[in-house]
Amino acid sequence: MNRPPLAAHYGLGVIFPVVVLDSSGWKQAAPWARPQRVTDRGDLLVLRWSGPEQDADESVQLLVNLARLAPDRLDDESALVAYDEQLPRSVRLIALRPSALIGSWAERPGQQPPTGRIA
Repeated sequence: MNRPPLAAHYGLGVIFPVVVLDSSGWKQAAPWARPQRVTDRGDLLVLRWSGPEQDADESVQLLVNLARLAPDRLDDESALVAYDEQLPRSVRLIALRPSALIGSWAERPGQQPPTGRIA
């Protein structure tokens, strides 16, 4: 994985940065359970940062670095468990519906519009 795309996810009244690791077939039985691979159409497997808002700028590089360390085979249960267990407390491995993504992290709501003239 070269440079994983950063997306924005709105949840719990806050916009979180996320990285999509896999776009096919994941479910999460409970909010704090590890996502499981499913055979039917499921959700996205994502890394979500959920640390303090003042640390949001640093979260982007953290997510990129952690995404690069993800197992090559995400369907390998033991590799996924080992990966999940080494994540810092501020990063969660979760399953999200594609509709939960609200666009790119760089263009998330609340960002300053680009400066310069609009032609």
